[in-house]
Amino acid sequence: MERLSLVYPKKQSIAFSNTLLNLYYQAKTADCEEIVFDLTRSESLTPIGIILLTATITECMMKSKKCIYSKPANKKLQNFFKDIGFNKFFSLTDSDYSELHNIRTGTIQLRKISGLNTSIADTITEIIDFQGLLPIEWVK
Repeated sequence: MERLSLVYPKKQSIAFSNTLLNLYYQAKTADCEEIVFDLTRSESLTPIGIILLTATITECMMKSKKCIYSKPANKKLQNFFKDIGFNKFFSLTDSDYSELHNIRTGTIQLRKISGLNTSIADTITEIIDFQGLLPIEWVK
């Protein structure tokens, strides 16, 4: 079984959008059966980071790829993932959590919305490419 490991940066913010979009592109175009989302170095996520991470995982799941993630070493980020129901949303498990995280009360929670698809990541890619920040072959 071929496996692709995607290592996410320490900060997932607009400042690192080129890295995040590159990870999205790798996942989208990879010809493998399994993708590991390595978040061990990650310490913080901003809205753009959450959008691109969830869009990337959703894209892989829609292509029937097995998705696994390595949890962040940062305890605050681990708790954030628990609070928003990250594992439950994607039906993912990690080495410490063999059961899905329960969604707790909080200000942000991941929800599956009908009609929302992964084209949001493609749209973000097109917007950023309009500014000349991405290789032209990424944009269709």
